[in-house]
Amino acid sequence: MSSERSARPLHDAYPEGVYISLYPGVEIDRSPDEFGRILRATSDNDVPGVFQPDYATESKAWCPSTVRVRIRNYDPAKLQAFWESFRRDTTYNLTHRNCSSTVSNALEAAIEGAVGRLRGSRAGWGSLLRVLVTPELWVAAQIRKRAVTMAWTPGLTLDYARALSMLADPRPFAWWKAARIAVGRLFRQRKTWRKQDADAAR
Repeated sequence: MSSERSARPLHDAYPEGVYISLYPGVEIDRSPDEFGRILRATSDNDVPGVFQPDYATESKAWCPSTVRVRIRNYDPAKLQAFWESFRRDTTYNLTHRNCSSTVSNALEAAIEGAVGRLRGSRAGWGSLLRVLVTPELWVAAQIRKRAVTMAWTPGLTLDYARALSMLADPRPFAWWKAARIAVGRLFRQRKTWRKQDADAAR
């Protein structure tokens, strides 16, 4: 599985053929006067959505992606089931049902059971404890909290995909090194979020 970001919303594709990208089917009024209204996650801001058919089509219409996150330890059947269920509803909402939230939900569905697949018969309470103390879990939890409180954006989903990739496919780093990297990332994220909140307040 790979998650990709360009200047447009983030996308998700995997070798078995699923391509996930939800766009508004009609132009959304983004004028300053309407900004506060369109950010409300209410049904009156729902518009018809369009699922892009594939990466080639979308990148040609907009621009190629600049970042890719690979996740190898995922469940294709769970991802397929999520997508078949999700795409029955074509509703698009800029705040709570956009391209970024769609990909984030797909990632969660796809990596469910990752520890069991990774550890096999050795999976047990020890494996669960190891996940609970994994620094990237803290990062993913903070990102998800921020996104649920505010809204999923391409940047948040990219960071979320990176954190989930470390949980699904652990790298052979020492725990202290991983913790130092995670803490540094959390610090930078919080600093960015505080600045965004201050700018929004102004």
